[in-house]
Amino acid sequence: MDAVELCKSLTTLMTREVKLLEHMVSYELTLKESIMAHNWTRLELAQRKMSPVLEKIAAVEEERHTVFSELQRVVGEDPNSGFYEVLVHLERGVREKAADAYRTLKFTVLKIQGMTDSIDIYLKTITGVMQEILAELFPFRKGNIYTRKGTPTQAQVNPMVISRRL
Repeated sequence: MDAVELCKSLTTLMTREVKLLEHMVSYELTLKESIMAHNWTRLELAQRKMSPVLEKIAAVEEERHTVFSELQRVVGEDPNSGFYEVLVHLERGVREKAADAYRTLKFTVLKIQGMTDSIDIYLKTITGVMQEILAELFPFRKGNIYTRKGTPTQAQVNPMVISRRL
């Protein structure tokens, strides 16, 4: 294949990957909504539906990498060359379509990263708050507890203090 055909193939693959990633955005939105609503059935269903999409994304990503590596080779660029360094070797029309597809791909990936980060922050916040609440409700479970021999152990259920003076 020549450079123009490789670039067109690369653009097609990036467009296909964007469509798959858009599905991921919708699944991640469903995950976030399910977590916030404590709808664990819906969460599990979204996770199951996401798995085949992730496999397709991985396959397209691998194919895109292969085509891009071949394009680097054909235009005479180093394997470590960036996307735009490779594009400068192509005619303007092909270059612009590829650059548009690349920007769209990057933007979609940023959307997914933002959604993933918001889910992560939400879960860390909830977990942190729950840990603080539990630490206040059960202060005897704070820190490490050791046996008389010095080995770590779990706190007993609701320890009691007995006054022997009574």
